[in-house]
Amino acid sequence: MNRVEKYRRIREMKRRYILAVMLLFFILITGLSAVDSSNNYLMSGKRGIELVKIESQPEYIRVSFMNRNIYINTKYINRDLRKLKKILGIEEE
Repeated sequence: MNRVEKYRRIREMKRRYILAVMLLFFILITGLSAVDSSNNYLMSGKRGIELVKIESQPEYIRVSFMNRNIYINTKYINRDLRKLKKILGIEEE
């Protein structure tokens, strides 16, 4: 096997490995979505995917991932954005 054929084979194998990993992630995400959808329908009667759910409230953002809640307080983020806008001279509307 000469040098050109060797590197061509290496490129083809890399391409196959990348496609195999992409297919793995696609099948994994599809399976998780199907399980989550059927589980939501059985438990609450709602159709849809709620594996990751984001809800916005006036004072916080709730991120729910697999029924574990993470609360992000937006009061401090908004305060810091106002300070940054004031420093940059951007007018608030």
